[in-house]
Amino acid sequence: MKNEDYKRFGASWIATQRIYEKETDPQSLTMIFKTLQNYDLAAIETALSEHLRNQEGGQFAPKPADIVRLIDGRRAAHSALAWMDFRKAIRDQRMPESPELCEIIRRHGGLHLLGGRDSQDLDYMEPSFRAVYMAARNPEMLGIGTAGAGALRAPAVADSGNKQLPSTPQASSQGKI
Repeated sequence: MKNEDYKRFGASWIATQRIYEKETDPQSLTMIFKTLQNYDLAAIETALSEHLRNQEGGQFAPKPADIVRLIDGRRAAHSALAWMDFRKAIRDQRMPESPELCEIIRRHGGLHLLGGRDSQDLDYMEPSFRAVYMAARNPEMLGIGTAGAGALRAPAVADSGNKQLPSTPQASSQGKI
C-alpha cells in the first residue's frame, strides 16, 4: 500500500471491525497500516472479505496476522501452480502464457539453457523460484512504492466522536482531517 491508501484502508478495516462490534483507535489503525503496508490494498480488502466468510476463524475479529496468513497462503498456492507450469514449459520447450513465468525463464537464461538441466538441478531451484514468483506478483514486497521508516505516525483524531479518517498517515500526523 501507499500512504495515499490510508483512508481507504482505514475505512475497510474499521467497517470489518464494526461487524464484530469492535472499535479501532487511531494509534492502533496506524500500527495495523504499517504492519500491512507491504501488501497491495486490493489483496488486503479481499482477505478481509475472505476472513468474514471463514467458518473456522471468521467468528472473531481479524488481526493483521490473520490477513497476512490469508494473503501469503494464497500466494504460496499460486507459486506451487506456477512451479508446475514452469517445469512443464521447460520440459516442452515452450514459453508459458504467464508474463511472470516468461520473465523468470528469461532471467535464468531461457528455455534452451534451462532445458539442459537435470531434474535434480531444477528441484534445487524450486524454493528460490517460488520466492521470486511471489515477489513478482507483488512488487511492493520488494520495497517498491512503500513508505520509508518513520514515515507513518499515529493519526491526530480527537476522541470527541469525530470518526472521519485522515486521507494519509502524513495528514493525520499534522492534524489534517
